[in-house]
Amino acid sequence: MSVLSKAAEVVEAIGNEKHPIRLGDLATVLDMPKSSLHRLLVEMVTQGVLRTDGEGAYSLGPRLIRWGSLAADSFDLRAISLPTMLALRDSTQETVNLYVPVDTNRVCIASEPGNRALQHNPMLGMARPAGLGAAGKLVMAYASGRGRERIRAAVAQTLPTDSELDVLRAQRFAISREDMEPGLVVVGAPILMGDHLVGVLALAGVTAIMTPAHVDDLIPQLLVACAEISQALETGTPRTPAYARAL
Repeated sequence: MSVLSKAAEVVEAIGNEKHPIRLGDLATVLDMPKSSLHRLLVEMVTQGVLRTDGEGAYSLGPRLIRWGSLAADSFDLRAISLPTMLALRDSTQETVNLYVPVDTNRVCIASEPGNRALQHNPMLGMARPAGLGAAGKLVMAYASGRGRERIRAAVAQTLPTDSELDVLRAQRFAISREDMEPGLVVVGAPILMGDHLVGVLALAGVTAIMTPAHVDDLIPQLLVACAEISQALETGTPRTPAYARAL
């Protein structure tokens, strides 16, 4: 494993903690030797990526705030996803929702209503538990082992097993049939950067329309849309939707 990969794991592990973590505990979480981990932590503190309280406990440093601000300026998932969302909405007629993982939840940050008389309108910005619903199951499926544990600790309802989550991750889609709301069917797929989940794109509709056969027809279109967004995120170039190319 490269030094950069180790540093990324350190940031993820410390970020998942609710309080500063000591060297020994962090070494246990990461399964790394204390000596090599300590050298890495010292360098990361020097660079401002981490900070220490002087008593051996580490937390995220101020440089990450600057990096986060720079990333936010150049990485707007909603803007990059919008052309593909509109094209998917037009081709399927179903409502298209965009979710992002937030701690042990997932939050809908964008929605393009479908053209059906009956449709699902999610509440933008509302946090719903990870592990529940199509989007929530995918957020949990792509979480680390420790992340899954945190979700289970935060959610009182019965959640998918690790084996079930691994199946969802392998097939790259999840279906929710009236799991969250009566009469609502949702099929979701992950938006990935490498193996890291940055969002979930979902198609939602009522049971009368979202029959198993119809959902099966939607899945390939949804997977293509997610792949397009993932590629656009890598290049920073939003895709031109079909209706705009025809003009």
